[in-house]
Amino acid sequence: MKKALIAICLSAAATFSFAAPPPTMCSAVYDVAVAVMDGRQAGVERDAMTRVAYEKGVPIVVELIKIAYDIPIAKTDAGKRDITVKFAREVRDVCITNSPRSL
Repeated sequence: MKKALIAICLSAAATFSFAAPPPTMCSAVYDVAVAVMDGRQAGVERDAMTRVAYEKGVPIVVELIKIAYDIPIAKTDAGKRDITVKFAREVRDVCITNSPRSL
């Protein structure tokens, strides 16, 4: 999973302006991870999320979707929120650690 997250973050760095510092870029990556996992935990179908990612012109998000859909849906609202926050933090942390200005 970590290698895929690193690839996503490096691709995000290529997408965002290098004028933006890693915390700004990684904050945006965090928000995308929250949206993806919120959808996953809400039961949105993988194909629907993938289609939206392509329609919005952000196919790199498809890799994030693949990772999110490997994680089961929690049974409680609190569990869903915990999974979402943990997932987004991990994605953000990998982004910060592996962003071009951090290397």
